[in-house]
Amino acid sequence: MISSRAEDYLEEMLMLECTGKDITVTLLAERLKVTKGTVVSAMRKLASAQMLYHERYSSLFLTDLGRRRALDIQRRHESCTSFFHEFLGVDIERAARMACEVEHCIDKTVEERLCALVDFFRNAKQEGQPWVKELTSAMGDSNTLPVPFFLLREGETGSIAKITAASAVRKKLIESGFSPNAPLQCLEEPHRGATIAVGLKGRRIAVPRNDIATVWVRKQ
Repeated sequence: MISSRAEDYLEEMLMLECTGKDITVTLLAERLKVTKGTVVSAMRKLASAQMLYHERYSSLFLTDLGRRRALDIQRRHESCTSFFHEFLGVDIERAARMACEVEHCIDKTVEERLCALVDFFRNAKQEGQPWVKELTSAMGDSNTLPVPFFLLREGETGSIAKITAASAVRKKLIESGFSPNAPLQCLEEPHRGATIAVGLKGRRIAVPRNDIATVWVRKQ
């Protein structure tokens, strides 16, 4: 088991190898902005894990094991960068920085599904699929994110997004008309009383405070 920082070294070594450059302690220190001593310490750990070999005063070389591990990390980095940049619209430099943090936390299954999602989205965008524009617009609108009902002010309206109550309360609310996408209006400030007056499908009803607290809405 190696650390996420050690994985960064492996990834950087693979990138250097693929450009035909000799991998040296000095070059790694410059690329990763660390001291030579830090690199030497990391290389010893990777060597003990049989992921590289290094002869004194010579270049560093990845083993097959180290190269395979580095390739996994590099692919995850590319998948995460593409997801943040192409799917979420984050600028490429920030997307790459975020990918550096996330790439160590996902497994191969997540990586493969993430890559497939990005590829599907990319193809749909190139084909001009109308849902791509709708999705992009929705992702840029924070009002589409559900919030607890208590964040509505008096007079504000939202559509019901979800109910987080236990099954018994959830069933009671649904039977009372709290169905998905139904319009729900806050008729009084939530901090008043044991029950809260709300407008639901044209009706004014009083709902127990603890029950309405489990209702999430999208503001309108």
